[in-house]
Amino acid sequence: MDIRLIAIDLDGTLLNSELQITHHTIDVLNRVPSNVEMVICTGRTIVELPEELQYIPNIRYIITSNGAAVWNRQTKEKLSECALTSTEAITLMKGFQQFDVRMEVFMLGRILVEPYYYEHFEAYGGSQHTDFLKKTRTPKENVLQYVEELCEPVEKFNLFFKHEHERYTAIQQCIEAGYQVTTSFAHNVEVNAMCASKGRALQTLAEILGIHQQYVAAIGDQINDLSMLDYANYPIAMGNAVDEVKRVAVVETLTNREDGVAAAIEQYIIKGGKNEHLFF
Repeated sequence: MDIRLIAIDLDGTLLNSELQITHHTIDVLNRVPSNVEMVICTGRTIVELPEELQYIPNIRYIITSNGAAVWNRQTKEKLSECALTSTEAITLMKGFQQFDVRMEVFMLGRILVEPYYYEHFEAYGGSQHTDFLKKTRTPKENVLQYVEELCEPVEKFNLFFKHEHERYTAIQQCIEAGYQVTTSFAHNVEVNAMCASKGRALQTLAEILGIHQQYVAAIGDQINDLSMLDYANYPIAMGNAVDEVKRVAVVETLTNREDGVAAAIEQYIIKGGKNEHLFF
């Protein structure tokens, strides 16, 4: 594979089940040749980035909130943005009030959540990593009023439902209204502006860097990774990926518990392996 740019998802991909980047993976990523650019491509926002990234300085770019923003990590410059307008965000938030849902508002580098839901993460699909959620979320009374007063763009909504039928209804309503809708967990829904996706953001970065699509790779595990895998000439699925991701991949690596990202990068970038040396 002739790869000049590789996009790497975080949760379920670069991060293991403890939400950490292992020492082995850090070592491998630091051995990536200087002519290969790496970009983190995540549904997370800036405040949620793992601390271990400080030990991988050659990752120079970050795509956050499912493609709502593209960042130069070294200069902290926002290279591209595709967010929901304040008016769109307010309309969506009023519509979400009909559901029993934990609504997280991604804006200005923070994640805002009503205090009740901040204290009840477990009831809305947050039982595994409560400490992480409390560390990265900001409780805010009357978030809707705050967004109305602030009148700033919103990068993304992350919604966690108690009831599957309400989740399904919300998905259909958002799609019909013309928004980008995806998911990264079995019980959540992520809503962005239609122009925001990991794939479009990756394409934007590739064009900024002057790297042709044929030299682009991407590695992921979930539904919200499909757009970047579709764009990449070399789509790589994690061993723990959902079936939809495995179907579009040309290569399947090991799981995130087995340093699958490191295995793929060693084989296909550092060693320059061919497609016939597959992991599955």
